[in-house]
Amino acid sequence: MALSADAAQMATYLAALTHPDTNAIRQAEIALKPILKNSQCVPAMIEVVKSRETRTMPCVTSPSSFSFSASSQWCCRLVATVCKVEADGSADSSQAAAGWPELFQFIAAAAGDTHPEARELAFLLLGEMTETIGIHLKPQFVTLVSLFSAGLSDGDIKVQNASVKALGLLLSYLSDEDDIDTFAPLIPPILTVAEACRARNDEEIVSTTLDVLYDLCFSPSQAVAAHMTTIVKFSQICMADSNLEMGVRDSAALVVATMAESRPKHLGRDVPLLTGLLETIFNLIENSDGSAAGALFESNPAWKEDFEGTEGYDESEDGATTETGMAQGTLDMLACEVPKKFIFEPVVSRCMSRLGSTDPKQRKAGIACLGVIAEGCAEPLRENLAQVMPHVFKAAGDSDARVRECACFALGQISEHCQPEVLSYSSQILPIVFALLDDANIAVQATSCYVLEMFCERLEPDGVRPLLDPLVKKLASICAAEEEFAPYVPGVANLMAKLMQLKDEKTFLYCACEGLTFESTDLHEFAYAAFATFLSVAGVSATPHHVISQDEGQLEKAEEAQGNQLMLLMIQMKKTKKASKKGAITAIGEMAAHSGAAFVPFLGDAMTVLLKAADNWHPLIKVECADAMASLIVPCVAQDHGGEIKWEKGDIAGASPLSANTTQAVNVIMKALVVLMQDDTKEVVGKACESIQSIIELCGPHSFASVANECLENTYALLAKEAPCQQLEDYGEEFGDEDDDHDAFMTSVCDLVGSFGRVMGHHFVQYLPKFLPPICEYAKSSRPPSDRSMAVGCLGELAQELGAGISEYWSNVFYPAAIAGLADSDYSVRRNAAFCIGVSCEGLGESVASQYGTMLQAMSPLFGIDVNDGDTAAACVDNASAAVARMITTSPSSVPLAQVLPVVLKALPLKNDMTENETVYNCLFGLLEKNQPDLIANKLELSRVFAEAASEASNVDDDLKEKLKLALQSLH
Repeated sequence: MALSADAAQMATYLAALTHPDTNAIRQAEIALKPILKNSQCVPAMIEVVKSRETRTMPCVTSPSSFSFSASSQWCCRLVATVCKVEADGSADSSQAAAGWPELFQFIAAAAGDTHPEARELAFLLLGEMTETIGIHLKPQFVTLVSLFSAGLSDGDIKVQNASVKALGLLLSYLSDEDDIDTFAPLIPPILTVAEACRARNDEEIVSTTLDVLYDLCFSPSQAVAAHMTTIVKFSQICMADSNLEMGVRDSAALVVATMAESRPKHLGRDVPLLTGLLETIFNLIENSDGSAAGALFESNPAWKEDFEGTEGYDESEDGATTETGMAQGTLDMLACEVPKKFIFEPVVSRCMSRLGSTDPKQRKAGIACLGVIAEGCAEPLRENLAQVMPHVFKAAGDSDARVRECACFALGQISEHCQPEVLSYSSQILPIVFALLDDANIAVQATSCYVLEMFCERLEPDGVRPLLDPLVKKLASICAAEEEFAPYVPGVANLMAKLMQLKDEKTFLYCACEGLTFESTDLHEFAYAAFATFLSVAGVSATPHHVISQDEGQLEKAEEAQGNQLMLLMIQMKKTKKASKKGAITAIGEMAAHSGAAFVPFLGDAMTVLLKAADNWHPLIKVECADAMASLIVPCVAQDHGGEIKWEKGDIAGASPLSANTTQAVNVIMKALVVLMQDDTKEVVGKACESIQSIIELCGPHSFASVANECLENTYALLAKEAPCQQLEDYGEEFGDEDDDHDAFMTSVCDLVGSFGRVMGHHFVQYLPKFLPPICEYAKSSRPPSDRSMAVGCLGELAQELGAGISEYWSNVFYPAAIAGLADSDYSVRRNAAFCIGVSCEGLGESVASQYGTMLQAMSPLFGIDVNDGDTAAACVDNASAAVARMITTSPSSVPLAQVLPVVLKALPLKNDMTENETVYNCLFGLLEKNQPDLIANKLELSRVFAEAASEASNVDDDLKEKLKLALQSLH
């Protein structure tokens, strides 16, 4: 059939594109451009594609004369575009596909042609048709698998490469669809081709393959997951190949890191694969001459400048990815994502073995990697500090500066992420850091400052005070050591001295507000932080006039009726950058929390601003909003209730103790917080739970009434892992939750459950059948220690608040969970189990007295714990003592006092958990009043306990100290 005039003209132009005449090709392209801009060209193009003339083009009929050029690529794109237009315009995709048999015959013929150029063209055309194939040509998938398989095994390298590119595009396009299973068997041959390319330094195909593998990491397909090992092994080889460009190697590292994120349990369970990865990472760090504390300097440009010119600094690496940076970033992701039961031991064992090496490069790698995993593996690291810290201390005194630098980095990371357990090592850490401040290597000095910042930030004032003099002198000497800074030391010191003597609140506030007038996000953030900190310290006495308006960043002055000028802080939550907005929200929360009734006139505006900001897309903004919302209730309580609301547990039948204003504010805020509980970010949900807990414990059960059902449902959904923030893709992970790590926000959820019992009282008992099973899931021995501690602690709080209400669930829930917890390896679990036993006995009374013998026997090992092992160990002994005291108080005849009292008295006074002082000493007072013989028989030990607890150095509160002194007098 003859072509129409339009089609004939187009066929002529297309044929010209295949000629070896550059001028003819250019003229054809110019002529085609206006034609292709008109949608009417589509019928003509389809006519050309289907026509006999198309098959007589040289590129099809004469492979021997075919020249693969930009023109043929252009033609392929043109054909692909026309196919897409026709398919998209068809109501039936399968019908559209069926209408192109000649096109697929052409592709198949070209793919099977004896000339490699024709075979290459076939895959080029398939690559250009990726979207059309993925959407409209699914019936051809089986045929395509055969074509791609042949292309990947083709004897010509160019054909192999073209097939990798075309198949890669299709795999990426289908990665999150079920149809990916059809092509998943082709992953191994792709990797075979890519490995051959890597061996001959063909980086383009290696890079293309890694991009495809990255997309496949997030595929939910089990067929893809089956190839995880080969994917990771290929990426691992690329990471280690120094012949590849650093960008390509970094792409390989990204594949490994992403696989750890998407399939952490698969990766963790494959022990040979994981250990091989770790060996590669350690080898990269130890064989690199770059700084292994580089992440620290990347976040501190000023320190990085100081580091230039020192040992280990490579100017060529400035601003670019390095081997060390790549390896550390990958290890950090592995530590954060792979379950700790799989990743912690193999990493730490390698760290320890290298730290014992005579090779400083190996020691550097060992201590550096220990610092890298401190965040991701914080929980198991806290449990093993006693074994780890001696090695860190030894590395800090190493003869090699690079090892000392990395030791400082590790100390800083441990100080930041292993709180509070690391504080018990302050007497060892601080002298070491002080010595390192005098190190000859500037990098070691800088990293030591980082350690001090992380460590001292969390020390109590009493712990910092003895260090102030030597610490300030050393830091000042470091500053003065810079020659450029030396001339300014006297002037700066005098200025700082004057600033430190400022006592005028208005001057301080003016300086802070003035920062808001500058176009500087940093200044805005610091100004808001200054307001928040100042008000949290000064409280109601420093209350300024605060106005929350829609003109943020503007500063005005106003006068009170008395004529005193006060600053008006005007905050807009509209156009501010994230950091400033976050700081402004924090400032609002602190103002509300500490300004008392003076904040009430501005409560409506503040509430409007926070409610609007709660809809912000950024999680950090929503987290700050959720945290600040609870503070908005405080001014109402200050104004209408004298700072305290007296409410009764579970009393919702009587009149509400809340004023109308408080009720209105509570209802609005609680509704917003309940909505935030359904956010898809865990940190936001955790803060929302904390604020709800704060409000209901401040205002009582009536504050909970309007949202009780929704709040309880949301809380259950969180416990059952059915909430929106927990519905993440599992990417083919078929394993259950036994390998899951602890989710920190779940502690806030379980604390809220305990608060329900504290506020709702007996009304919450009806919800126990629903809430207890998911809580107990976290108490299983297979769960991480933090999960077990959290769950047992939650059971203890419910037992304390519900009393006899737990009787129906004592024998099958509370009792077995507590007994198992007492035998746990973790101190936190054991202390919570002891607390649960004590409060359960107190609440259930004589009904469980027959089980005292078993419970006392299960608790007895706790009294053998060395309290010098740390705060948690001491708290464990304290809670065991309090549990026995509760048992004695409840049913003294059921406790063998002759055997029990000497053990308990030896453990007193309490060392850590001061909240149990009243429980323990009231029990002893009661026995003493009755002249209990077994207690009197231990009179000397009892006197010692009372004397130590009543001493000035004791942390016992003053009222209880007076009682102890009176009791002590009665013993003499």
